[in-house]
Amino acid sequence: MARITYAATDPSPPLLGSSMLVPHQSRAAGCQYLPLRSPLITEAEGGIRVGGSFWWQTGPYQQDLGAAFRQAQEQELAKDDHGFPGRTMDHLWEDEGWQEYIFTGGTGTVLDLVDVVEPTDAGGGPFVRPLTDREVRAWAPTGQPTYADWVDAMDSETLRFPARGCGNCTVLYDDGQPAHIGYWGVTAD
Repeated sequence: MARITYAATDPSPPLLGSSMLVPHQSRAAGCQYLPLRSPLITEAEGGIRVGGSFWWQTGPYQQDLGAAFRQAQEQELAKDDHGFPGRTMDHLWEDEGWQEYIFTGGTGTVLDLVDVVEPTDAGGGPFVRPLTDREVRAWAPTGQPTYADWVDAMDSETLRFPARGCGNCTVLYDDGQPAHIGYWGVTAD
């Protein structure tokens, strides 16, 4: 069983709509923030394993989580096309060059994922899976987590990252109203 230890060395949360990687601590690396392209070092039974990088970001809220996810992807792609100019997400996922780019490093954003699946889908990636109500209430008892609740759950390891090449999401609330979608995942590399 792999264990990651996070360090809360930067108390300031990222801006809404921004993407960030999670700080961690390991025997080999000490406490640091992982750069986007660096491997994640984990302590696994008897050794150190190298693999995908953790990321998290927020996107706009829509009641239809699939539509909200596509909007977050469009916004992210508008900020950086990663060397694949003038293409939609549908066209990118048909491009073998894009697929290789994602599966050998990725972007560390919602662009690494194809679509939203059902909350009970345990199939894997590259998909984003919304948390079930029960999963949300495990770290946000009201069932309406705020951005601060989400960050606290990530920092405290109450909220876990999915497997490589996968993502999760949940609605984030402000004054009791849905305001944003929180996305987090692990690159496929």
